Amino acid sequence: MIGYKEIREQGTNKRLKFLLKDSLLYGSANAFAKLFSIFTVPILTRLFSKEEFGVLDGIGIFAALFTPIIMMGMNSSIARFFYETDDEEEQKQIISQGLLAQLTLGVVICISLYITSPEILTWFFATPQYTPLFRIVVVSIFFSVLVTFSLNLLKWTFSRTRFLVISLGATTVSVLLILLYILVFRFGVAGIFLAHLTSNLFFAILGYFFTRKYLRFPHHLKYISPMLKYGWPFMFVALIFALIPSVDRYFIINYINLEVLGIYAVGLKIASILQLPVLGFQTAWGPFALAIYREKNASETYNKIFLYYTILLTSMALIIVLFLKPLIIIFASNKYLSAIKVVLPLVFAIIIDSLSWISGIGIGLSKRTIFNTASYLLTLGTSLISIWLLIKPFGLMGVVYGILISKIVLTLSKTYFAHKLYSIRFNLKWGIPIVVGGFISALIIRSVDFLQWYIQVPIGFGIFIIFVSTMWKYFVIDEDKKQCLEILKAKFKVKGEVRDKG
Repeated sequence: MIGYKEIREQGTNKRLKFLLKDSLLYGSANAFAKLFSIFTVPILTRLFSKEEFGVLDGIGIFAALFTPIIMMGMNSSIARFFYETDDEEEQKQIISQGLLAQLTLGVVICISLYITSPEILTWFFATPQYTPLFRIVVVSIFFSVLVTFSLNLLKWTFSRTRFLVISLGATTVSVLLILLYILVFRFGVAGIFLAHLTSNLFFAILGYFFTRKYLRFPHHLKYISPMLKYGWPFMFVALIFALIPSVDRYFIINYINLEVLGIYAVGLKIASILQLPVLGFQTAWGPFALAIYREKNASETYNKIFLYYTILLTSMALIIVLFLKPLIIIFASNKYLSAIKVVLPLVFAIIIDSLSWISGIGIGLSKRTIFNTASYLLTLGTSLISIWLLIKPFGLMGVVYGILISKIVLTLSKTYFAHKLYSIRFNLKWGIPIVVGGFISALIIRSVDFLQWYIQVPIGFGIFIIFVSTMWKYFVIDEDKKQCLEILKAKFKVKGEVRDKG
């Protein structure tokens, strides 16, 4: 099997094939995990009221704010420093000292949160009544950080099988425990959080077993300081990244109500279907991008990935938009149909956000990660201002379009900083018209909602075909068109020969 060292010597198209294979591997794992997790949504939305579903979503998102503080960007630091030496003992010291820093922060922060839970929840929910639920989540956070540490280490050391065991296993066990706790033991909303706690504890132990060969008792602490220096901007980025979805929940809870938060949470669940390919790509993208960045034709590779990723993701978004109503009925029931209107802007917010992973690669390569922090601070500020301005006149739609605006600011700012800091240049003349064209197509599809389904669906498919045809004609590179056609001709020729022989 070709490794990351060998792929440096390959041409652009072979690199794309390599990235596609890894994206499909991780993407399949994420797809299974996500779909298995989504499997519980129809059950939860039918067992719990909209308000209870809103509480479930609000506590989970709010608690996620504290995970990046514990991690302190150490996972990115470990990866960056790990690749700078070939000495195995030095690599083990880097990994072990990174884990020590996370364990220390985890103990201090989780104990503090546990003690101050009533005061914290009174600020966020305007009531301390959800303190017992939040305390379960606080304990779960500590073990989830250890699971994430194991997953990142397995990813960066290319231990794909063990990575899949933990990533798939953690989701599968969580879902099974959720069903057990809420359907059999009748624990209610608490059962969801207890299931995640149990799963995180088990897979934290398994993660240690899988990664123990990389762990040593630290003989010194000389790596902690430079790793913290490199990693703290990533911590702020992750914190701000977690803060952004907390902002919308805070405004909905305090300016509207928990029932609307439940509707919004369902809309997010449906939009997150698009996260299946995004997560697979992002998991594979980091090691791939670092493996080839010193090659002369790296820029050509990055730009071609940017182009085809944008086309593929936007096309998938149109399919989701086309089937919104049946998706919501299947996953959440008729009482959540009002979530239809929020999905479209949320889906395109996911697309625009994910593009920044590619176009902003120059920030990480330049090692000036403070500019990532600046981008996310700008995004957070935009989110706060835009949602605050839009929520009163437009309600929930003001929130979702505020999020979309903030994601546009994020991608544009990261692209700008990356352009200034590193030599790689991305052709936004490709990306912008593709996304805008997809958004307009999605709006047209949703505008025919008033028609009967047997008229609406053909119209939607027609718009989708027009979009894909336009992409093929005007955006796909001529050389790649020829290669695709040659591959198709070869396959049809082989099939014809087989039939003739039969």
